[in-house]
Amino acid sequence: GLNSPLTDILEFKISSFKIVEKDKNYIEVQIEGEENYLMNPGQPMIPRIIKKLELPFGATNINIEATPIGIEEIEIEKQIVPSRSPLPLSPNQDFKIKSQKDSTVYGSNELYPHEWCSYHVGVGLNSKAEIVTHLTINTFPVRYNPVEEKLIVADEIDVSFTYDDPKLDIFPQIADYDLAIITPAVFSSELQRLVTHKENFGVQTILKTTEEIYTEYTGIDKPEQIKKYIQFAIEEYGIKYVLLFGGLKSVIYGIHKDDINHGASGWYFPVRYSNFQWDGAPTYNFTSGEPGYLSDLYYADIYKEGGLFEDWDSNGNGVLAEWSGDDLRDIIDLYPDVAYGRLAVRSAKEAKDVITKIINYEKQPADPSWFKRMISLSGDGFLDQEDWDIHWDTNGLPDGEYTIFAQ
Repeated sequence: GLNSPLTDILEFKISSFKIVEKDKNYIEVQIEGEENYLMNPGQPMIPRIIKKLELPFGATNINIEATPIGIEEIEIEKQIVPSRSPLPLSPNQDFKIKSQKDSTVYGSNELYPHEWCSYHVGVGLNSKAEIVTHLTINTFPVRYNPVEEKLIVADEIDVSFTYDDPKLDIFPQIADYDLAIITPAVFSSELQRLVTHKENFGVQTILKTTEEIYTEYTGIDKPEQIKKYIQFAIEEYGIKYVLLFGGLKSVIYGIHKDDINHGASGWYFPVRYSNFQWDGAPTYNFTSGEPGYLSDLYYADIYKEGGLFEDWDSNGNGVLAEWSGDDLRDIIDLYPDVAYGRLAVRSAKEAKDVITKIINYEKQPADPSWFKRMISLSGDGFLDQEDWDIHWDTNGLPDGEYTIFAQ
């Protein structure tokens, strides 16, 4: 049975905060040493403090309570600046920018955010490649009443949380295999070379064909059958890595989707599709007409809170990874429980070539001439240098020539 609930308390002590004039209409609230904000499009940009914790795998009945200490009310003359709405990267003539300000929030006499803290629970790998329960706590030391034009500020927030630890012991102490390679049978003989190579390097590898999986495991479709096998391989063999082998059979005549949830008949290795549709809510600035996008994260996101199987269909209506209106939203874990990747080969020749390249690369020392050359691609989260007054600082870098590409 379950042990008594476990309890812990966190203290969030707030550094000094300041109010910055943005323009003639808006202010921005900043907390010293904190750069994270609650940024729902069109709603007030509120500073937040994030704390991430690890709980045991299988933890249930997680409960969070926040107690503010040293509350102060501050009157303001301007509104807090609204968060910006993301824009699509590709041109879209039908795209319409929603109102920059959410009138339902700015016209409310209630505090925003509604609580002093919020939290999110997920299950996935940690930095040691262990599957744990991730607890992310967001605290909001500043809350805003738009109608009364005042801020409610706490000097400190004590957060207590409780949870039940069922002490699930479903993972083997000693792994039989490190890597599982899943492939259609057409590539299995070629992949045997890679299996032998990996084992020669101390990576214990098991090869499983999709045809075997379809006869041995049940599921709503082929992607779920494969996911059930990956769950088995984690719990029975202790694998840490999964290689998905195979892509679309043809970019010319290949059938991308068999139904709204998946593609299989036109693929050597099937894919899972999301079902994301903009629901028209003014607080979300997404484009309509999104047909859904494929995501291999599905194959790695094995567990959700409590150690349960994550099927990406929390509302149980048979439409997976759904986001289409208040009543049609799947709450998905989205934390990978195994390291994964796909080699999307489309022919026996491609399979042979890529396997040969991998083997040669890992058998021979790499040319060190490129070790100090790097390309970094990054984004600014829609907060540019003008907003944050951020300046490039290269003083800590060795002397040399650098090219900085910035948005």
